[in-house]
Amino acid sequence: SSMAVNGQDLFVTDTNLFGPMENGSITEINASTGRLVRVISGAGFLDPSSVVLRGQELFVFNSAGHQSSITEVNASTGTEMRVISGTEYQFDGPGTMAIYGTNLFATDTWGNTLTEINVSTGLLIKVFATPQYPFDSPQSVVVVDSRAFVTNSADDSVTEFPVT
Repeated sequence: SSMAVNGQDLFVTDTNLFGPMENGSITEINASTGRLVRVISGAGFLDPSSVVLRGQELFVFNSAGHQSSITEVNASTGTEMRVISGTEYQFDGPGTMAIYGTNLFATDTWGNTLTEINVSTGLLIKVFATPQYPFDSPQSVVVVDSRAFVTNSADDSVTEFPVT
């Protein structure tokens, strides 16, 4: 599971490990009261593994095997806005995501990549990949002051490099 917070709203991924992958959902909880606000489902989720927010844009990383994608959802209404997918993104085994300015960064654990996407258009900016970037099953990513920090789960290291 993964979580993201927007004000009093807490969004949590809910993966259905034993049923059809289409049953994945996002549970929205009021962080102050702990009460259920709603369950967002049927928005193109395929085994959601990670979630990140930018204003009212909720990005969900779907880990449906080699058909991985990112679904953008309006956090206020729960409606699907777009699905980001295709071979050019090199999504294979999703890790986590981070937003820096107008760009979304998504790690791919199986493919040893970090994909940078323009959040306004959904278009690919760049794929950072081995061997130029020494990833070893990249898991988490944060971007600070135009520098990406990526944790590598296979060798317990952090890869640091400049980004746009």
